[in-house]
Amino acid sequence: MVGPHDGEEHEPHERAEKRREPVRGVAQAARRSEKVAPRGLGDELQSEFLLPAEHAVPAIHALNQISDRLAPVVRICEFRVVAADDLWLSMSYRQDSVAFHFTWIPDLASVLPVVTLMEQRLAPFAPRPHWGKVFTATPESLHASYPRLPDFLDLARHYDPAGKFRNPYTARYLAR
Repeated sequence: MVGPHDGEEHEPHERAEKRREPVRGVAQAARRSEKVAPRGLGDELQSEFLLPAEHAVPAIHALNQISDRLAPVVRICEFRVVAADDLWLSMSYRQDSVAFHFTWIPDLASVLPVVTLMEQRLAPFAPRPHWGKVFTATPESLHASYPRLPDFLDLARHYDPAGKFRNPYTARYLAR
């Protein structure tokens, strides 16, 4: 059989070996990173903030100014671009976004002051925190960040008048 990229004859298992070769390097790197940040424990502290994509470079510069505070508490940091969508409570609601993701060391007392500082540095760029990750933003700032939040709250009151799907988290951040 002819291989997909080289025009040479290869048996199926040989083609599979050729495809796996680059993955081995990634797997080895992943194993090395697991020594630093073990996976699968479910106890990671993470934060993620999405802001309009056009602010990516100045936001990176703002975070770089506090790198001395970030470095001791960050395990992994990654940036990515996320396409706009029309989901009311999405961090990318109607805006192409850049996402700043952080996996922190497992020490909430050390992490929270740095998250607060990071939120302050990103504030000029209108970040939206990930609802299910660590943030320190006030309920008021969340309401200002999500333009369709009032519509969502109206629907929630309509379809859940007894509050069966509410909890302390939603009471704090979604109550009005």
